[in-house]
Amino acid sequence: MAPANYRARIERLFLFHLQAFDWNCPQHITPRYSAQQVAEYSQNLQQRIHDLEQENQRLQQQLARRGE
Repeated sequence: MAPANYRARIERLFLFHLQAFDWNCPQHITPRYSAQQVAEYSQNLQQRIHDLEQENQRLQQQLARRGE
């Protein structure tokens, strides 16, 4: 079982025969939220994005006027 050029003495070998694997183990499933919960949690972020988009538009207009 060892590679041909492996110089160390192998003491143990573990051989597993798996029939199935459960990728959906509950221990590792990320909690899910309803659409309403996500909307509530992200409301401040959405407002901040809106404010930044407005500021960006205003600054672009100022730059365009200076370029005239």
